[in-house]
Amino acid sequence: SQNRLIKDIRVNELEKFTDDFLKKLSSSYKDSVFKSAVLDYVRQVLGDPRQSISQLAINSVKLFFKYVGVEKKFLVSSQKFPQTKDLGRLERLISINNILGSRNYINAINGITLYNSADFLSRGIDIKYVKPILLSYQHCNRRNNTFYSSLSIIDMMMNLPEDEIRKQLDSYELI
Repeated sequence: SQNRLIKDIRVNELEKFTDDFLKKLSSSYKDSVFKSAVLDYVRQVLGDPRQSISQLAINSVKLFFKYVGVEKKFLVSSQKFPQTKDLGRLERLISINNILGSRNYINAINGITLYNSADFLSRGIDIKYVKPILLSYQHCNRRNNTFYSSLSIIDMMMNLPEDEIRKQLDSYELI
């Protein structure tokens, strides 16, 4: 139903998807020296067939940062800021920023089509967008030197050691 929260929606047939996905990854990245570790990461992310879509997304991000050795503090807005639940998207973000005492909000680059900077600025919050600057790398399953940008985090994990992935994470500009 369109009125259900993402935290209340379970993933259908996750076990079957997981098995099929792992087989495809294993075949697609058969030459990756990082294949075993990355497949373990995917198994951990998809491991609980009873998890909600939101929990799966949260776990994937937390486990990714653990994989690359970066400590992060995560706040789940529905748990940490339940008083903002009934607010619209813009008002909710502004309210959370105010609760945290922040005057800055950083969003993914695609958010530039969702938000008007003036709406934030008029409420005393400076909004910026993260624009990745992807560094090229050699793909383990390609014989030529063509770099295919923005394939996926999993592709990056299959092709790069943790320190190189951290360099990728640090390669961005705020606009």
